[in-house]
This record gives sequence, structure tokens and C-alpha cells, in this order.
Amino acid sequence: SGGAQKALDTVDVAIEKLSTYRDEVGAYQPNNLEAAIRGQSVDLENLRASESTIRDTDFAETTVDFVKNKVLFEANAAVLSKANKTAKSVLQIVKSTGGPGFSGPRNLLGIG
Repeated sequence: SGGAQKALDTVDVAIEKLSTYRDEVGAYQPNNLEAAIRGQSVDLENLRASESTIRDTDFAETTVDFVKNKVLFEANAAVLSKANKTAKSVLQIVKSTGGPGFSGPRNLLGIG
């Protein structure tokens, strides 16, 4: 009976040590897993923020290019319109100049 009691005591000590190890391992694993999950969550949030910034930058650049091209187009159209009006005005002046015997711009240019 003494030997059996000693064996039971040894088993109890072994169970207690095993419990302690399991507690330590159990406490270690969730902390590491939770930290890894938090780290991954932060990485995901940073990635999404970066993607959003890139999209915003692309949109802003495209908008600036569009507005610049629109302004250039409108300025060119205005200059062309002004040039056409000026040419018509000069032609009208040339056509209307002259008195009796004046045969128009050909005569003025010496070809008529």
C-alpha cells in the first residue's frame, strides 16, 4: 500500500505539472494569435487607406487634366473666332473702299 500511495503521489505531481504547462501554453497561444490578428487588421486598414489615397490622387490628376484641356480648347476657340472676325472685317473694309471707277480689291492689289 505504501508503494501504491507513492505512485499516486507521483501521478498527482505529474498531473499538477502538466496542468501548469497547459496553462502556460494556453495563455501564450491566444496572446500571440490575438496580437497577430490585430497586426493583420492594422495592415489591412493601412492597405485600404493607401488604396483610397491612390484612387483620390488619380481622380484629382484626371480632373486637373480635363479642366486644363477644356480651358485650352475654349481659349483656342476664342482666338480662332477673333481671327475669323478680324479677317472678315479687313475683307469688308477692302470691299467697301473706293469710289467711282473702283473695281474692288483686285484693283487695290494691282491685279485687276
